[in-house]
Amino acid sequence: MDIDAHEDPRLFLSPFEPTFLRCPSGRPGAGRVSVIGVPYDMLSRTGSGAASGPPALRVSSSHPGYTAEETSGRPAGWFDYYENCQILSGVSFFDLGDVTVPHGESGRELGRRLGAVVALCHKLGSFPLLLGGDHSITYWSVEALAQQPLSIIHLDAHSDLADIPGPASHCNASVARALLGLPGVDSLLTIGLRGILPVRQDPLRSGH
Repeated sequence: MDIDAHEDPRLFLSPFEPTFLRCPSGRPGAGRVSVIGVPYDMLSRTGSGAASGPPALRVSSSHPGYTAEETSGRPAGWFDYYENCQILSGVSFFDLGDVTVPHGESGRELGRRLGAVVALCHKLGSFPLLLGGDHSITYWSVEALAQQPLSIIHLDAHSDLADIPGPASHCNASVARALLGLPGVDSLLTIGLRGILPVRQDPLRSGH
């Protein structure tokens, strides 16, 4: 995917309030975590609802809010009451907004725009943090970076290994199989399995 590193990601995104963690809105930049909402669930085989994830996550994360030290402007992070320590101190979050999802558009077109934003974040040295959305957004995000060797940690209650042909191969039942078909994916490790679907469960290849 050829993406101009100076291309404005706002061509593909629309702002959203409140922002994630009430962090600043902005553009991807070196050393930043770029938050990207993807309100899309047309490829979910278990019903709609995941498209409401990005706004719900932003609202639920709004307390405590993102703060910075008054003198240096350095991100102050948050105090974790469970771990009894300060976390994410010095990590800069910027909310890029939501990837636009026109009514009736194909998943592949959404994937093209999402992939462009993820690739741009990577080129600029920014870490993309996606708020979804159904499982297909994982495929399109990984696809945008699959020109290099990648290892994936797949946290899921299910294996997602169903053999589903066509555009639905990126759905929640089969996204792991689709990811393993990308040329740059060296390995995939699934953690958290609690349910086995009635599909072939054998490792698909070495590295799975």
